Amino acid sequence: MIQEAILAQSTASVRTGVKSSLVKSIGYTPNTKLLEIEFLNGELFQYSNIVVDTYLRFMASESYSKFFKENIKDQYPGKKLN
Repeated sequence: MIQEAILAQSTASVRTGVKSSLVKSIGYTPNTKLLEIEFLNGELFQYSNIVVDTYLRFMASESYSKFFKENIKDQYPGKKLN
């Protein structure tokens, strides 16, 4: 997939703003498999071991909040960055 090839070359996370009741922005660094999520309350978390497919499904989901709660929150190690 072309999108995955482009993502695989990226070395820095650039967060993209999203419309959500919980999430403010989402960023991903493919070579380290790190996902950054900034929440509306200002907290910034980093989740590790996230494969590209999970990130792409997250970005394509109809509800970022629902996807986060069902597929990331208790499934991957997370660390608060601020």
